[in-house]
Amino acid sequence: MAYVSAVAPFGFPEYADPDRILAWFARLGYSRCQYYRPRGHGDDVDAVHRVVRAHGFTIEAMHGHFGADLDISAPDEARRREAVAAFQSEAEVARSMGAGIVIVHPSSCAQTPQGTAPVDWDGCPTDQPLRRAALERSCAELAAIGERDGVIFAIENLPPWFPAGGNAVALAHLVRSLESEHLRLCFDTGHAHIEACHPGAQTATSVVNMLSACIDLDVVAYLHVHDNDGRADVHVAPAEGTIDWCALGACLADAPPDLPCMMELFMSPADLDRFERLDANSLKHQWEHVCGCAG
Repeated sequence: MAYVSAVAPFGFPEYADPDRILAWFARLGYSRCQYYRPRGHGDDVDAVHRVVRAHGFTIEAMHGHFGADLDISAPDEARRREAVAAFQSEAEVARSMGAGIVIVHPSSCAQTPQGTAPVDWDGCPTDQPLRRAALERSCAELAAIGERDGVIFAIENLPPWFPAGGNAVALAHLVRSLESEHLRLCFDTGHAHIEACHPGAQTATSVVNMLSACIDLDVVAYLHVHDNDGRADVHVAPAEGTIDWCALGACLADAPPDLPCMMELFMSPADLDRFERLDANSLKHQWEHVCGCAG
């Protein structure tokens, strides 16, 4: 049975304060979280742990840095190696935080307003052969680093306008082919929904079908759970977008034991104001129903 965990964003001025976010998640009865911070934010381990532990949380995962210069699928070998080295450093940070999982974006593209597709995106297929070969090399190297350092690198499926990783099932097959317990998949429900809905995506399918296929391959180690309208990567709460959560919850009810369903919500102070006015028990019940999770 899966379980719900929390996002813990540090150093984002646009998001609500992590102390307040974790206090709210604690009201819902949750106790595990993913540490998340922007580029350039210092990792003060003691300060982060003071906030996390004050609310009874432990850090189970850390989202690795991402950006245009961090592309493990880059066909340019120097860029690819630099990105792998950066994630090796991220694994060291994760270990200092007590996190056993590092989330990795398999490619990069230009930042876009509110997570929308780039204006010049023409629906071209993702996972071009050169990028796929580079990504496979990088994943093999990360698996070796993970085995040596005792961490799991979880490769995250991305929206379909990224040059690699925009096809969740193809990414799962790549991870499966490397046969490493230290290289797994982070299945992102919102990104998969955009893949399913976008007219330029490679395959007409659904989030449920994608997740079911990835679970059948036995590669899913982490879930990023959020909703959207099938177009913009806005990270709203389940049932606030157009994902079929009844079907997804039924799929997750049969998920492997202890699968984390991390609520990756981008909450401004106003968003958190709204959530704090809701009944905690009702929201907890709703989330655990739509995610097929135990508390």
